Amino acid sequence: MFRKNRTSITPEDEPREVPGKFGSVTFNAIKMIKNGNTFFKQYEEKYNSTVFRVYAGAKVVALLDNIAIQTLFDHDSISKEDGFGKVRLNFDLMANIRPSIFSNDQSHIRRKRFIMQILRHIPANYMIKIADKIIRRHFEAWSNKYSYSHRENSVAGDFESEIQEVCSDIITTLFLGSKGNVAALQNWISGIFERSRRLGLMKTKSYVNAYIGYQEMMKHIERAPTLKKIVQIAGEHSLDVEDAKHNLLFAMVFNAYGGCNCVIRTCAARIALLKEAERERLIAEIKLRLENHDGLSANSLYQMRTLESFVLEVLRTSPPISMIFGRTKRDLVIYSSSGKFKVVKGQLLAGSIYSAHRDPTIFKNPEEFRPFRFIEEPALKQNIVWEAGPYTVNATEDSHQCPGKGIAIPLIEVFCLYLLLHCQYTLNKEPIWTGKKSSRSGCPDEPISLKQFSFQPAKFSVNLPTHVLDSFNLLGPDTTFDAVAH
Repeated sequence: MFRKNRTSITPEDEPREVPGKFGSVTFNAIKMIKNGNTFFKQYEEKYNSTVFRVYAGAKVVALLDNIAIQTLFDHDSISKEDGFGKVRLNFDLMANIRPSIFSNDQSHIRRKRFIMQILRHIPANYMIKIADKIIRRHFEAWSNKYSYSHRENSVAGDFESEIQEVCSDIITTLFLGSKGNVAALQNWISGIFERSRRLGLMKTKSYVNAYIGYQEMMKHIERAPTLKKIVQIAGEHSLDVEDAKHNLLFAMVFNAYGGCNCVIRTCAARIALLKEAERERLIAEIKLRLENHDGLSANSLYQMRTLESFVLEVLRTSPPISMIFGRTKRDLVIYSSSGKFKVVKGQLLAGSIYSAHRDPTIFKNPEEFRPFRFIEEPALKQNIVWEAGPYTVNATEDSHQCPGKGIAIPLIEVFCLYLLLHCQYTLNKEPIWTGKKSSRSGCPDEPISLKQFSFQPAKFSVNLPTHVLDSFNLLGPDTTFDAVAH
């Protein structure tokens, strides 16, 4: 389990120097590209330690186990920088405004409070109402496009792009009151951590596309039905309008859309691989909870423990963000399953969520995907890293933990619920995860594509209770049904 850092040590238990050397920049960069998230394994074996020095895009002290990674949760001892290691934020796509995730001290607290209040204005039941309508509309379209009943007319489908559009429609509607352009979101997110590369006065095509996406998203925010309320909330936290709009952009697109669409794509791939007994167990509990609670609501969703376990196992094995970074504000002692190590002020630390989720001292058979792992051992939930904090701990205004769990997890679960209850689909190729494709953000090594897809809502009716249908967006006018009808 996650353990609190000890504050004292005995003379016979003095902290050691961190083992290892940073090594060759070029050689290690090549190995990182080749091995992805498994890059650290050889060094862990070489030094017989889950804490060591290595060049991993930057000179870092790597933290691989479930105890050591907690060091990065301590905002009093760790400061955030503008990116992930040497992968830096492209400020051209943020109007030189720093997002909450990379801020520190009072500027971080003001921005975090703003984002947290925005999220509190989006009730879970309202999210369910929006997701229900948008998911059904997309699934019906997929069924027509990739129908089982018209096999001769069916075509191979880009399942990932289809899922990304669903996520884009839901998330932009929740935050802005109208749906955005998924291409704009994708272009912006693909460039937000790229340096602007120029040839004289010319820029790369990817940068140009990212900047066009940025401009389109900002226009969408500026004409959003929710903007008036968003600006009011910003004023309550001493943020100017531009700071608020850009922090909303980053939270909505990078955090919410970026994280959710990666996890949902992985869930869709994992559902396709479930054994029949596993699938039936998930479906049986979903139906039971829906019947006991008069339909789909935040309350009935909360009771679906097997579905939560499935999603958590996806997060464990395929975290959408596999590395977190921070720089020490002072000399520290790092506690780990390999012992205690001293690091000096100014050292960059790199925590591998991918490795911490495979800590064999915590998780039995860590490389095995077990959908009901967290039913069998509920206490393991506290060992899942919800970026910069434990899953079981809610984000606070001064922590660097992502505050969107209350929206993201239910959204992922609702998508999975409809796939399980109402859909039959096959993929063109069986998905695999080697851990070597870190650029895939937890998704299978190769993009997943549809062979056939059938949406059959009549198989089991999913109703929304009156209190869900009557829920509304506290950020502003409920234009949702106009927004998703186009």
